Amino acid sequence: MNTTLDDLNITLLQHPLHANTVTAYNNRDLDHWADLYHKEAVLLDSVGKQAAVGRDKIRLALERFLALNGEMKIETVYAIEYGNITVLRGVIELEYKDETGTLQKMVTESIEVATLGADGIWRFKIDHPYGALPRTAETQS
Repeated sequence: MNTTLDDLNITLLQHPLHANTVTAYNNRDLDHWADLYHKEAVLLDSVGKQAAVGRDKIRLALERFLALNGEMKIETVYAIEYGNITVLRGVIELEYKDETGTLQKMVTESIEVATLGADGIWRFKIDHPYGALPRTAETQS
């Protein structure tokens, strides 16, 4: 594929990968959610270290979030598409009830790299759900 500057697309609208992630989570569809990751994708933790490598291990990490039985929203801050590659930034909100029944709200800002497959589906290659949060003493070590 010969990519040119004409193939550069910057959008502030919700990206299909973010929309598919929300749909999969809110429908409790772990198979669909895990399929939004490449087989060799990397999921990072809150301090930017590898939390899971490969779709099977990522699936286990996703399963823990699905167990919260919450409601997810993702706002795409931006998506920079260049050919079949995109860099995404999103604001993720996850509301759920803890074991005492108290409503909890997790808010984070993500940075992701994804590619568009031959099947027309965007999939995460690198997912850093905390990548756009300010650095802290914990993340600087």
